[in-house]
Amino acid sequence: MKAEKGEQEMELRVDGTFAIRKFDRQDERSIKEGAWQAAARLAVELARQHWPQGEVRAVALASHHDVVTDLADSHGWQTALRYDIRQSEIMHREPKHDISAMNGLVLGWVSSKLTSENAIST
Repeated sequence: MKAEKGEQEMELRVDGTFAIRKFDRQDERSIKEGAWQAAARLAVELARQHWPQGEVRAVALASHHDVVTDLADSHGWQTALRYDIRQSEIMHREPKHDISAMNGLVLGWVSSKLTSENAIST
């Protein structure tokens, strides 16, 4: 069930039935770079300790974080953050997705999405 994957959560209604509710991820997009860096270091350590094949996955995650940091320098923090979020979404749907190297297709998708959002808001 998607709720188990963290994509949605179940909500108990007053009538006793359950409804699936999507997470509001707006706050995820407002994290500052320093806080993200601290969380990234913690995520690598937790991956190393708790995931199957922890060391391999921790190395891939650390490489991904290096890519995100480089993108923040070259494209700005919002682009880098959206890239990180999108890569995470893909990896959760497809666990074999390689996040360790920069993915130009994902960066292109993120850049297009940000451009269209900015065009709509202006």
